[in-house]
Amino acid sequence: MKKLALILCALIPSLSMATSISVIHPNHSPSEVKAYKMLQNSLEKVGLTWSSELAETAEFPDSEQIKGLVFQDSETPRMAQINGKELERWYDLGVVRHLTRVADQNRWREFLPDFVYKQIQHRSQIVAVPSGLHVTNTIWASKSIIDQTGLPLDNSWENFLSLLAAIQANGISPIAVIDIPQSDALIFESLLLAEVGAEPYNAVMKDLDSSSLRAIEPAFERVFKKMDQLKPYILRLPADSQSSRLVEAIVAGEAAMTFQGTWLQGAFNLKGLIANQQYYCAQVPGPNEGVVFKLETFAALATNQTGAQQHQEAFAMQVLDKDTQFLLNNYSGALPVTPNTGLEALNECNAELTERITNATATGNIVGSTAYGMNLPIPIGEEVLSIIHDYMKSGSSAAETANHLRKRMKYGSFVIN
Repeated sequence: MKKLALILCALIPSLSMATSISVIHPNHSPSEVKAYKMLQNSLEKVGLTWSSELAETAEFPDSEQIKGLVFQDSETPRMAQINGKELERWYDLGVVRHLTRVADQNRWREFLPDFVYKQIQHRSQIVAVPSGLHVTNTIWASKSIIDQTGLPLDNSWENFLSLLAAIQANGISPIAVIDIPQSDALIFESLLLAEVGAEPYNAVMKDLDSSSLRAIEPAFERVFKKMDQLKPYILRLPADSQSSRLVEAIVAGEAAMTFQGTWLQGAFNLKGLIANQQYYCAQVPGPNEGVVFKLETFAALATNQTGAQQHQEAFAMQVLDKDTQFLLNNYSGALPVTPNTGLEALNECNAELTERITNATATGNIVGSTAYGMNLPIPIGEEVLSIIHDYMKSGSSAAETANHLRKRMKYGSFVIN
């Protein structure tokens, strides 16, 4: 911390007095509110006061709205929580400025995981600071409900279906999801990675390779058939539910499990629940192991004012501070992007998820989340989510939907390219 303070004083002399920095972020669950309170406290240590740009009930503005705001007022230092392909689009529109200088000065390349560093690169620039890493192909489940069945939550699809049937026979909804496209896409991408592995997944869902799209259609069909098997076991919660509502359903015995990212860990932590004592975390079953990730990032909104740029860079540096990473991600549920924070030892799910990421990065079995915009161009990604969501709420056949999905992705690749 002393070293960081010295760097900040040298870089930003004006931070000796408190400076307001405006932050634009979407509405958060209670655990995420707590997480960002930790970040606010950390920023205050270096003279930055967090000021939320949006009212609690406001919709997150689109890039054109932010573009107008930036051009009207370029003197206010602003950060915005933007991720994945949306981040790249905002940069291309001139709404976001790069953070390459602070990244180079502080040697982010040396300590950030390679796939994280590549994810924040765009047009040879560093366009955001990463704040936390979520593993999205994860099942979160009630320990007591699972144990009551006497069946394991393991990596076999056949055993998993038996487990779901046993839970339902006990009068409990086996799976709860929020009725939004992202929920169904999380299931799809998890099953697809488990079905085909990382290389074919990336060839299709990241590179939109036309020959790979033809080859993967039978796998699409197998995944849709598996999702068809899940339909009778799913309880759909209202679309406006927060992710914390899923934890409440599991804790209350209303549902046994859910497919979600590690942001659910934050909700369990906020309730004081302990991994493998009150709840389980497990990889989505299938023959191929690996990790689907969502990277959360903060971007610096465009400004040509030197003082505002310095405050944005101070914000970015503080996000990557080891103590900040520990406290922020303990409540957000994410895994730290910086090494040796100690968070992985805090509970058993953290340890398991850290091991999964370590193994996945070593073997290359790690892919970006389609559900949360980590890989596909935005128009194609939105259509993919819509097709998957419609399938889960209709009587369409797996073969027809697989063919439709492949054709729409192929057409989209032609339009984009």
